Amino acid sequence: MEPRILLVLGILTVLIVSGCSSPPNADTNPTINPGTGEGLVETCNDGTLYGRCSENQLYCDNGTLVKNAIRCECPLYKRPDWVDSPPRWNLSTPTQEKNPKWYTNNLTYTFQGNCTKTHIEKTGEAFAYLLNNTNTSLTFKEVYSYECPDIKIDCLNITDLEETTIGLSTFSYYNESEYTIIVGSEINLTIGDQLCPKPNLQLHEILHVFGFDHTGDGSDIMYKRYGCMQTLKDGLKNDLAQIYPR
Repeated sequence: MEPRILLVLGILTVLIVSGCSSPPNADTNPTINPGTGEGLVETCNDGTLYGRCSENQLYCDNGTLVKNAIRCECPLYKRPDWVDSPPRWNLSTPTQEKNPKWYTNNLTYTFQGNCTKTHIEKTGEAFAYLLNNTNTSLTFKEVYSYECPDIKIDCLNITDLEETTIGLSTFSYYNESEYTIIVGSEINLTIGDQLCPKPNLQLHEILHVFGFDHTGDGSDIMYKRYGCMQTLKDGLKNDLAQIYPR
């Protein structure tokens, strides 16, 4: 079953008036060994054609099988054991879909595009804040793009989005049993937005890829407009603890 893509409808805009790259296509034509007179098709030792991906998602690079998720698709979603147990949650924060939960508690992320050093540092601060201020079993690890990251973080010019939009998030998911199982996501941030000393923008967008929606509280980190005094409320902290208990 193909994953569906959810576009978070409430994009983050500026409160203060101001704000996986596409994988290269594998060679569709097998390399022909010149000079044989028979047009011998070259392959790796398992029979995978040059420039193609094997059944194990390894790339045949001039006769050698290598791990290269930029050219080969990432492993398919594996059904978590907890799907058969109905959720016992009582969430206080609005969600985009019913009972959203990542397929794993050990999430990976990578940066792509034109992210600035400040954006990268603030995103790290946002992940650290979640780890240090919520009672969950979540972990976050930065990986290379070829390692099939769960969260892809890109940075765009302000002109690439609407004038007042400074963040946008999407996630892919399966609906199974009573859950919305999140299996991948992308976060888009604008370049140069440094309005707040705290990583409010990054934290807001990270929480979107956990399935949380905007709230109507202007002091809440999940409010639809960006403000430097917004905080992560106890209700959302408790929601995360229910979904990802230690």
